[in-house]
Amino acid sequence: MFTAKLSHVHPILLLGVVVLAFTGWIAYEGVTGHGTASVMGSEQSESENGTKPLPKLPPEVVIGAIRVGQPRLFVEQHLMAHSAGDIDPVDLSAGAPVLRSRYRVYISRPLPHLNPSLPPHMFRPGSYILTLEFDGRHAGHPLFHIDLSPEHPE
Repeated sequence: MFTAKLSHVHPILLLGVVVLAFTGWIAYEGVTGHGTASVMGSEQSESENGTKPLPKLPPEVVIGAIRVGQPRLFVEQHLMAHSAGDIDPVDLSAGAPVLRSRYRVYISRPLPHLNPSLPPHMFRPGSYILTLEFDGRHAGHPLFHIDLSPEHPE
């Protein structure tokens, strides 16, 4: 009975009601935030390359896990969760391709394995520049040099 009456409704009016309902639904999801998990994916969903996103850890923990010899993709995937890196052009001045990335990070405690000459009591929390150099000659571009220096040296 209801469908028979619905067929007599003007199609433009019916289309307007459907568009209005859809727009209201989108606005409601946007305001309440319930739609973010279904649209953007949940925290545990896989990213485009099939890996699970990394949890946001303190910069000291992430930087502490970086070691010489690790592939560039692994290192940059961990650091990109904190800040976008400044990627320099490939440096060929030493005769071998060197890929260099810089990250601005806020460090609140000393990292002795990166600054062995700096005693922990001399450490100052603040903004630092993390410079990573990768070897462009080998597959995976392994990390071969790490430097952590204050952004504004005193």
